Amino acid sequence: MYKTFIIRGLLSIIILLTTISFSVAQSENSDLNTAWSLNANIGSSLLWSDMSDQSDPFSKLFSKESKLSYGLILRKGLSDAFGVNVQVLVGDMKGIRNEWSNGAPTGGFTSEVFFTEVNANVDMDILNLISAKDMRLINPYVKAGVGMTYYKTNVTYKGNDYNGTEKSTLVIPFGGGIRMDISRRIGINLETSFSYAFTDWLDGFHTENSEANDWYSYTSIGLTYRFVPKQAQEESSYDEDDFDDSNEDEAAADTAAAEAAVAPKPTAPFYIASVVPSEVFQGDTFLVTLKITPGDNTNGHLKVQQTLPAGYTAAAKDSHGGQFEFVNQTVNYNWNTVPADSQFSVTYNVYTAKAEIGGSTIPGIAMYYQDSTDKSKNFSNNINIKSYATKNQMLVASAKSLLVYRVQVTAIYGGKSSAKDIQRRYKIEKDVHVDTEGGYTKYTVGGFDTYEKAKAYRDKLRSNGLPGAFVVGYYDGGRIKNIKQAIEIEKSDKQVMVVAPASTKQTSDTYSIQIAGSAMNKSAFQIQSKYHLKDKVTKKFSNGLYKYTIGSYTDYSEAKAKLKEVKQRVPDAFITVTTNR
Repeated sequence: MYKTFIIRGLLSIIILLTTISFSVAQSENSDLNTAWSLNANIGSSLLWSDMSDQSDPFSKLFSKESKLSYGLILRKGLSDAFGVNVQVLVGDMKGIRNEWSNGAPTGGFTSEVFFTEVNANVDMDILNLISAKDMRLINPYVKAGVGMTYYKTNVTYKGNDYNGTEKSTLVIPFGGGIRMDISRRIGINLETSFSYAFTDWLDGFHTENSEANDWYSYTSIGLTYRFVPKQAQEESSYDEDDFDDSNEDEAAADTAAAEAAVAPKPTAPFYIASVVPSEVFQGDTFLVTLKITPGDNTNGHLKVQQTLPAGYTAAAKDSHGGQFEFVNQTVNYNWNTVPADSQFSVTYNVYTAKAEIGGSTIPGIAMYYQDSTDKSKNFSNNINIKSYATKNQMLVASAKSLLVYRVQVTAIYGGKSSAKDIQRRYKIEKDVHVDTEGGYTKYTVGGFDTYEKAKAYRDKLRSNGLPGAFVVGYYDGGRIKNIKQAIEIEKSDKQVMVVAPASTKQTSDTYSIQIAGSAMNKSAFQIQSKYHLKDKVTKKFSNGLYKYTIGSYTDYSEAKAKLKEVKQRVPDAFITVTTNR
């Protein structure tokens, strides 16, 4: 109902703007920069809010969150460099949130927004500000203004309706683009604009601790018509004898040659994805699936490798005509000829009985022959091994020996701060513990064996400016919902059987960033120069491949931060881990 109303209203606006523009154009002179113009545009709208996991603009533009929008712009030039315009923009937006900022899964939220924006802007042609010209092949511009947006939002959770809202809000649009004049009347433009909304409900979702309102962006291509008189043509007299028939023959031949030329069909790229569980228990067996799309013009030999961490073993399940081999912690698949399928999968089982506990990276590389060229593609997965308690090792302990009290000082929903930041912010001298539960990150202090000791420390924190501090109990590592239950356990003389945790070896991990892998022996300097890297590149030969890495970090967060920087130059870079025993 509302969309039908908007479409009818938009058609009315088009007719009105066109009538006004043609009427005004009749009195215009031939000055292109101060003429009236009408622009029709279409493009992608993106939602930037609490309901989106995506933060990379390029990835988001080509994701499921990218939705179609379209609009009209009526512009009047005020001078060679400045102009004003009115814009009507109609479209859809979408946000998908699968995990919170602290890594906890949301369960699957989706926000779908239908919106209409009407705004007024002032724009400035940058090059005309320096040197005025009526027409330019490329002319960058910026713009800013104010507007109103009507939005109708529907939020679903796991496919079911969760929340909905229908409101209007003030917005501040700003952005820029490039105008390209094809003729005096016709031009095209590429533009990206952002609209800051004065609400946090645009996506139909609001978090308790969020301090930021929602945004959305619109990246478009448009066609512009300027309302100016046609340029007068110079009169000329000529005689038919002045023309040479041979020129017409040459022109015809050129036209025929151009029509005969056929643009080559783009080659569909090779694609590979590895499906690995993110977390398993030590001793479990899990399945790895490699999904391969050969693409166009891929023929000849195909080789796929994955390097498993120490302690893992692998056995083939489905090789799809390829030769499987597991040697020196490396899984190898070899095909003398690429399978003819447009897409196929291979699977193998992985055993973790001797795997070390903790997180690891499983890097991989595919080497193939496409478009008469040897090529390779890197991929990787992260996996975490959790520990089982040692079998049949049971201890008798008093129930209250498994009980500990802490004092909770604060909790953050949908966000996270470091323990050191909480210590510094609230001037706490004891270590701060961080737990996550139900989307909340909870911060507790201390480890008291009696409620009275915890209560005394709670009172101390309250007197020091933390009136919301309270005592919580933990039993055998798990949080007790009701503090009365904790006090009952403390007063009880009950004995319980407990499982002793499995012993683990003391290990230290070193993290590096792998830039490339190649069957050819290239120098580290070649790789460094190829990707314009400032960091020193280290070369290592392993499992039949030369592997090139940078950095050596003992802290995974440092390696992750470096990886984000490196991916701007090397999109396929990934983190590798070496366990030092």
